[in-house]
Amino acid sequence: MNQTMIRALNTALAVAALCAALPAAGSSFSVAPIRVELDRSHKTGVLTLHNEGDNPVVVQITAVSWQQHDGEERFEEAGEILVTPPVFELAGKGEQIVRIALRRDAEPGTELAYRLFFEEVPQARTPTFNGLNVALKIGLPIFVSALNPTRPDVDWQGEWQPDGTLVLSATNRGTEHVQVTNFDLTVGESAEPLHVAGSKYVLPGCRMTWTVTPPKDADRHAPLHLTGVGDHGTLDVPVALVTR
Repeated sequence: MNQTMIRALNTALAVAALCAALPAAGSSFSVAPIRVELDRSHKTGVLTLHNEGDNPVVVQITAVSWQQHDGEERFEEAGEILVTPPVFELAGKGEQIVRIALRRDAEPGTELAYRLFFEEVPQARTPTFNGLNVALKIGLPIFVSALNPTRPDVDWQGEWQPDGTLVLSATNRGTEHVQVTNFDLTVGESAEPLHVAGSKYVLPGCRMTWTVTPPKDADRHAPLHLTGVGDHGTLDVPVALVTR
């Protein structure tokens, strides 16, 4: 382990210890539904925020366009998504209706993707408070279907790295997103599957990656197979092995 990694690990441990030692002040609110799907006939949507706590919280909403480049998420301010109200106070145990509207036409050949970020606005600390202010932030996706949509067409590849890890990549060649939620990767026919937890979206024309760590004795020439769940059904696909 190099010195940079050691310093990063020590910093993370110090922050974790601090958070465990100090009381935290923060709010808890939920948003429903957790995804918005629009199209040329339905350009508006309604969301409901619920304050799980007893104290009021001020929430600010930001709409951004959503892109993926080289496996990284990128966001930019999106004026074509109107949010009403953009800032409000959510009473303790209270609810707030939020309306969104698309102010542009759908694309003919590809899906549009946006993100809504709901962020708690930190309030001033009281003189007697001795802890951490934890501001809650929730993000949810907005998808606008293409005028002529097609199902996702995902190409899976795997590439072994010098450090023994295996990088899996999913390239979406379709015109709609795909969401991958939890999957098992088998390296060879008799090996125990590797379980990969979590969820990622792969936008149209984009590629996302996962890094897994197979056993040290795994055969790097063995076939790879993936089984899991996506928002278009189950996944049961071979993974092409990339060699350089």
